[in-house]
Amino acid sequence: MPLTRSAKEQLVAEYQQGLAAAPHAFILGFKGISVPQVTELRNRVRATGGEYLVVKNNLALRAIDSGALAALKEHFVGPTAVVYSERDPVALAKALTDFAKEAPVIEFKAGLVERRAVEAGQIKEIAQLPGRQELIAKLLYLLQSPITRLARVLAAVPQSLVVVLDQIGKQKESQGAAAGEGGQAAADETGQATAGEAGQAAAAEAGQAEAGEAGQAAAGEEGPATAGEASQAAAGEAGQAEAGEAGQAAAGEEGQAAAGEASQAENPA
Repeated sequence: MPLTRSAKEQLVAEYQQGLAAAPHAFILGFKGISVPQVTELRNRVRATGGEYLVVKNNLALRAIDSGALAALKEHFVGPTAVVYSERDPVALAKALTDFAKEAPVIEFKAGLVERRAVEAGQIKEIAQLPGRQELIAKLLYLLQSPITRLARVLAAVPQSLVVVLDQIGKQKESQGAAAGEGGQAAADETGQATAGEAGQAAAAEAGQAEAGEAGQAAAGEEGPATAGEASQAAAGEAGQAEAGEAGQAAAGEEGQAAAGEASQAENPA
């Protein structure tokens, strides 16, 4: 029974509101598909947020004439169904490819992803991509990952600070112990050096004192002999001087006597 004009207009309006406005759509060919299979396929498509629609090609071409699907109008031949969605094209492509493995009667003709035409072979490649939910999960993980790392860093700061302070304390204790041992060693060396210098000074003073005493003793022993010799020398010199003076005096007196006697002999009267 042919469709009335109003029915045709109603279908065109439905196509325009549905598949013509959808950003993602896949054109399928079906031959020999059973009613239970169609029901199963429709349920799987709806589970992804899409719709399964068997179309009349002439009316569908009128509906998509000014839309993105117009680029795929040559594929509207023979039994044609359009699966479309406004949400996730990857999930829709996965549902179709999984069903095609179970029901080989499904034929992929072409597709539309983000209002861009794709070939039939690319639909299987799209099905292998991560789905929308998976992408959202990865995006949330990437967004939360810096926050999680920041929280871990902030939580680790007090613990790291305690560890650092403990290490600094241990380092100071080890440095103090090393300084104490070094101070004792230096004090021991300084004490030994001071004792050595004091011993040398005391020995030098003792040596000088002993040398002085020995000198004085030697001078005391030599002193009397030297005094005797000096007295003898002085006595000799004094004796010589007195003998000279006596000789001169005796000579003078004898000369005067001899001169008087000669004078008297020359002048008897």
